[in-house]
Amino acid sequence: MARIVLQSFGSWGDVQPFIRLGRALKQKGHIAVIATLPHYQPAILEARLEFYPIRPYIDPTDPDLLKRSMQPMSGFCYLLKRVAFTNLDETYVDTLNATADADVFVTGSLSFLGPLIAARQGIPWVRGVLQPSLLLSRYDPPLFAATLTGRCIQRSKPLYSFLVAWLRCHSRVWAKPLFELEKRSGLSDIITANTSTMTSNNHLKQPETSLNHPIFGTRGSQQTLALFSKHFAPPQADWPANTLTTGFLFDDAAASLPRELAAFISSGSAPIVITLGSAAIQQGQDLIPRLIQATRALNRRVVVVSDTVSLTRQIDKVMMIKKAHHSALFPHAGVIVHHGGMGTTADALRAARPTLVLPFSQDQPDHALRVDRLGVGLMLNPQVAAVRNIQRKLRRLIKEPSFEKNVQVLTSKLEQENGLTIACDAIEAVL
Repeated sequence: MARIVLQSFGSWGDVQPFIRLGRALKQKGHIAVIATLPHYQPAILEARLEFYPIRPYIDPTDPDLLKRSMQPMSGFCYLLKRVAFTNLDETYVDTLNATADADVFVTGSLSFLGPLIAARQGIPWVRGVLQPSLLLSRYDPPLFAATLTGRCIQRSKPLYSFLVAWLRCHSRVWAKPLFELEKRSGLSDIITANTSTMTSNNHLKQPETSLNHPIFGTRGSQQTLALFSKHFAPPQADWPANTLTTGFLFDDAAASLPRELAAFISSGSAPIVITLGSAAIQQGQDLIPRLIQATRALNRRVVVVSDTVSLTRQIDKVMMIKKAHHSALFPHAGVIVHHGGMGTTADALRAARPTLVLPFSQDQPDHALRVDRLGVGLMLNPQVAAVRNIQRKLRRLIKEPSFEKNVQVLTSKLEQENGLTIACDAIEAVL
């Protein structure tokens, strides 16, 4: 039995997969500890996992934080500069305490202390990557923004290479507090040695400067887990040599619909389900009325999942609900409209329903593009999502049988994977 500490920051979609992973590890007899923001403590304790609070104690649902972090081009930069690399000393102290008796340290989104903790505690470090875009492949360029400029950059190798070079360079500057912390700790040489060991096993897939990058590099991790499906984002030749694509971390925990929602669903045709996620909902408050208007013009019933947006009056064939488990709700949908967060995207694919993706920022545009390319849904820039544009996209998803056919084929492939088992086995292998 091992004590395994998992750390991930960000929105609910960034933390939930690690709760699922922790629960799977616990079922295998290990002690799983989730070290993250206090905001997620109730969900972690409900999953019967140990919780350790990590500073800074920010609220991931803060409207100003969400507004800034979900800006189309600057959101990711804001998260790194103003959130991830701020108050690192406090984060380091708390993480040291959380990993005092740990056998393995597993990190996820916005957690960059893996090399330092591994060196200080003398334990293996496993890096979890939820989003394909963070692997920055030149063979499969991610889409950074759902704008015309973003598409031009993604399609042009010179422009993409320039942007990646700029991002790697400037993000090193943003990560200066991390490098200073590593230097003060006296562990810089050990981290460099660990990275050099990885480089010698790299088989020339990536240059050492890429492997040592504080955000996009492996920096000596024993294993890089790509926590998504190879059918969604195929492995690329320039990914780190120690990358293992596990499949999505689907959870078979029982979930049911609220009684009122179940009654609404059973009373008519399959509704269009609208959910914009915990991070995007602040940006999408003016979008939901347009989505409802578009669906009503198509004479479709609608379920809107949102705990921040409410209707000023009751609308026929429209039901608002604050929360609902995706695994229970999505299979009943005719079409799913969402923001392109990794967790929601995976759950929609598993439900085998066509999707309309309206990505705001960060990894969402890349997920939307992949959905579109796979022929299982369509993408639409929310900044130009006029009612007529939404109607046109939804009409295609409803009328053209190829979308449902394609998503059913993809879902059958996803069901053959077992991401949680593969991820658990990989973590146990480094013990």
